[in-house]
Amino acid sequence: MLSCKDASRLASQSQDRRLGLREKIGLRLHLWICDRCRIFFQQLRMIRHACRRIEESEEMHAHAAALSPDAKARILQELRSKQDDAH
Repeated sequence: MLSCKDASRLASQSQDRRLGLREKIGLRLHLWICDRCRIFFQQLRMIRHACRRIEESEEMHAHAAALSPDAKARILQELRSKQDDAH
């Protein structure tokens, strides 16, 4: 059986690499019986998900910044046209 220290280390590593079968089974067994480590693992997953969303948002903004002024004007005009149609 894994200690909490080993389980938290594996939980953290699982965010960056695939765990081996033995590691995966050991971690799952530990998480099954240890509430605190299970909460820690859930928090790691939540943080990872939030980081990915931030990354996606930054990428989206970077692509938007790469648009030419003409393209930005056309998009803005189209959005305004659709907004006027809605009213």
